[in-house]
Amino acid sequence: MPSRVHAAIVCPRGRDPLARVGPRRLPLAAYIVGLLSRCGVEGVTMTGEGWAKARRLFGDGSGTEVRISFLGGGFRPLAAAFGDGEVDDADELLLCHPGAFPGFGLSSLLRKHRESGAEATLVVARSYPLPVGVAYVARTGTVEEVREKPDIDVSVATGYMVIGRRAARVAARSEGAGDDLAADLVPGLVRETPVAAFYAGEGWRDLSSPSGMESLDLELSGRRYRTLTEEAARWAHGAAPSSPPST
Repeated sequence: MPSRVHAAIVCPRGRDPLARVGPRRLPLAAYIVGLLSRCGVEGVTMTGEGWAKARRLFGDGSGTEVRISFLGGGFRPLAAAFGDGEVDDADELLLCHPGAFPGFGLSSLLRKHRESGAEATLVVARSYPLPVGVAYVARTGTVEEVREKPDIDVSVATGYMVIGRRAARVAARSEGAGDDLAADLVPGLVRETPVAAFYAGEGWRDLSSPSGMESLDLELSGRRYRTLTEEAARWAHGAAPSSPPST
């Protein structure tokens, strides 16, 4: 039997899941839901901060392929319910952070997770472009070189990951005070269960800076994302709001 996937868009304090992007100025979360639908996700829970407006906007997904629900209290209650098998009978929980855009293939991520046998798979990028120019200074105090916004060779956590039920139970008791996946969830998982890495391609975008948002706007205006923009427009004009889930 194929694995069933439930997704959660986890919004920590200070992030706006309804930031307007692309040529039609649609909410970022609508693009994310469109991408989730493409890879077979049937249910999406929006949790964390900032979902009051989203609930009025998205409704419950009536008439579309994805059921949408909303849950207060951050990702821990959802992780606990998923760990106990109480979320859509799903086998995997795909966690999404609205501070990044997943230009990588979500279907490839799910396939990698299943093949690895790990309880969790974290999406990482191979390098990170610094938002500032960098000066290389010799010990003598002389500037030898200046590079404008160079890439640094680090593996960057993108804010997306897949977890199984055992990892979800670890997440439910994580010690962090907030809902930031990298700061509050991943450190505890790494200590208690194997976490595989899935390397994203060049398409992912860090949206924590104005330059990242500008880059995404340009990309979404291209032909590659024309169909996704139409799908996002559908998600952004959902039916009447649903009641909060019981989990």
